[in-house]
Amino acid sequence: MVDGSRGACAVYAFREGAFSAFGHDLKLQVTGFTLEIGEGQAIHASAQTGSVRVVGVLRGGDTRSVDESLPSPSDRQDIERNITQKILETDRYPQATFRSTKVEPAGDGYRVTGLLDLHGVVKEVTFTAERQEDRAVARLTLDQPNFRITPFRAMMGALRVKPEILLEVSAPVPPGKS
Repeated sequence: MVDGSRGACAVYAFREGAFSAFGHDLKLQVTGFTLEIGEGQAIHASAQTGSVRVVGVLRGGDTRSVDESLPSPSDRQDIERNITQKILETDRYPQATFRSTKVEPAGDGYRVTGLLDLHGVVKEVTFTAERQEDRAVARLTLDQPNFRITPFRAMMGALRVKPEILLEVSAPVPPGKS
């Protein structure tokens, strides 16, 4: 059992294209995120799509190495505005949700299947949640076009975000629990 009251949701976006050197691989945080884990390990998560904030720039594309001094404050504002207005269209889709349909033991963690409702599209997703030190961590690659999301593009497409983003959800595991 995990303590979902302090759950966290990070999103990693990676750049591509001829002018990718002018962009950043980013770590984003969903600040309006809740995670509930109930009886039988039933999982329900909810994210306010307008609460995505830039944490920083990935060093060398490594999700474990983030430079929080970058990008500049004005670039952060531009990125967050593009995410809310153009990418996630938060006025039309203010919330994303996940509800598990099946949770079963898998090694040191759990294999979770459920329904992800994102950008007006509901799709079944499956991922593994594993214990990492004092947290349960699940990582899931999402293809934005599968959810009718157009990845960000600039400079006539010469700089763009890859269609696949990495979603990482974690929650504390109370001491003595598995």
